Amino acid sequence: MIHIAIVEDDKKTRSCLQRFLEQYEKESGNKFTIHIFEDGIDIVNDYRCIYDVILMDIQMKKMDGMTAAREIRKTDSEVILVFITNMVQYAVNGYAVNALDFILKPLNYFTFAQHMKRIEIYLENKLKNYLVLNTGGGILKIDTNEIYYLESLGHYIHIHKKKEVISVLETMKNMEQALSSSGFFRCNNGYLVNLAYVEKVDKYTALVGTDEIQISRPKKKAFMEALTDYLGGMGK
Repeated sequence: MIHIAIVEDDKKTRSCLQRFLEQYEKESGNKFTIHIFEDGIDIVNDYRCIYDVILMDIQMKKMDGMTAAREIRKTDSEVILVFITNMVQYAVNGYAVNALDFILKPLNYFTFAQHMKRIEIYLENKLKNYLVLNTGGGILKIDTNEIYYLESLGHYIHIHKKKEVISVLETMKNMEQALSSSGFFRCNNGYLVNLAYVEKVDKYTALVGTDEIQISRPKKKAFMEALTDYLGGMGK
């Protein structure tokens, strides 16, 4: 599911963008959730980091797209920003807010679909480095490079990062599958560690960051093999 926000003060253009997205959704096979905003100020007020992509007009009455983008970037550095404009010179300013792309008006479906393909490829590559979780109240994306290890307690998974611990209602089996290609390995039934942060192994204990985690006897051999392969692959 891809969450897309349309921020456009012109009703005709809003309808056109929504219609194009619905058509592209059918053609691509992806699922979109579309959120509509009639001005930049509408999305900025009570902004939530739940969007994957924001399609935003630059010229709007209450708050222009560039100002809205700067406000959004204060709390959300990850969302993909794409500006909709009829003036190319405005699009250049998009680099200041790390915009991925701009789409020129007047809109036509063929060009729009080409831009959407680029956005999807970018999003797909980006999400390879993220653990995407459904929290019930929205979507939570965590950079896997920031995770030291995951701990299973009861029905919850506690995700240990450098400065915080995030708790989610999940299973270790699902987490292991989601992180199977990201350099994580089970050292015992209750812990899934990021091999990048294994500082030392002493008998049946692994030092992960600053925490000591037990390695179970049945998993010791496989864990050491995975760690050796990981360290060997870093030089390639």
